[in-house]
Amino acid sequence: MLLQPLKCSSCGANLTIAPQQVLASCEYCHTGYEVLGTNAVCFAQSAVAIEDQPALWLPFWLVRFDVTVRELESTAPASVFDRSPGDSAARGSGRYLGLFHALTDRQHTMLVAAFKANNFINYTADLSLSISNRWDDRPLAQPGERMPWPRCYYNHLDARKIAAILLRVQVNKQTAEFIEMEFDTQWKDHQLVWWPFADDGDCWKDMVFGERILKSALPSIEVST
Repeated sequence: MLLQPLKCSSCGANLTIAPQQVLASCEYCHTGYEVLGTNAVCFAQSAVAIEDQPALWLPFWLVRFDVTVRELESTAPASVFDRSPGDSAARGSGRYLGLFHALTDRQHTMLVAAFKANNFINYTADLSLSISNRWDDRPLAQPGERMPWPRCYYNHLDARKIAAILLRVQVNKQTAEFIEMEFDTQWKDHQLVWWPFADDGDCWKDMVFGERILKSALPSIEVST
């Protein structure tokens, strides 16, 4: 897909988006744009406000939503070493409805990694969940002039799908049984949040919460500094 040069809706400058580019910004006013189909749509972005300059900024989608459960049932693991009658049968969902509601009642916001990783589940899903669970409307500031846009890999629609998966993961992390669920989600606003990381040996360490991601998990991408 090759897009023709477009005009920035904020300052009127030419905005050229390369083929297969997911997110970009105007080089003059730094307004963010998301490529959806053949259109470049303006979106909100911010950066976590910190005093020090980080070694690396990583992009996360901040998505907001309301969710209601439609169907939920639990199944015991079918272990060949400890199997009893009824272990593999679906069980009642009543006791887990409370768990699901306790989770969703307090969480209507999730931060989802917008960057590509060599193993998303191992290296970024847990990071996204950990940051989301401790997200407390931290002070935000305007992003700097040169953010690593080539690291952006998922658009906000991808982030919504991933957020739905992470909701299921969170419930299953809190029980030894397998919880299958179907729920209806009403999506609200979204924005891109740039998160600061420091160089920490063979890892990148989150400067806000101290969470780590292995350097080897991030594909080697040349970025402008």
